[in-house]
Amino acid sequence: MTLRKEPEPGSGTGKKRGRPRVWKDEAEKQREHRAARRARARLLEDLLHAVRNAHWEEPEMQAVINHGEDAAVLQALIAYYCARHWMLRQTQSQASSGREK
Repeated sequence: MTLRKEPEPGSGTGKKRGRPRVWKDEAEKQREHRAARRARARLLEDLLHAVRNAHWEEPEMQAVINHGEDAAVLQALIAYYCARHWMLRQTQSQASSGREK
């Protein structure tokens, strides 16, 4: 004998345990996934188009963006923004250490 309430055999409610499914079947899941990938690819193309139309103050960056392949442009953007992020953090830490003195 257990203390839990267990359903009587044959009186199943038909409900499955766990999180409800988001998709009706595997095909619908694949369609949603493919649509999301297409949307992401379209956004990436729009981003690359906007970057190529922008003006960059650094001539090296401008040359890579104007004449580079998509992968090279993305790598240059990653390097540029990583450097800006780390430079910003460095500047902020120096400013906070200067205030403490």
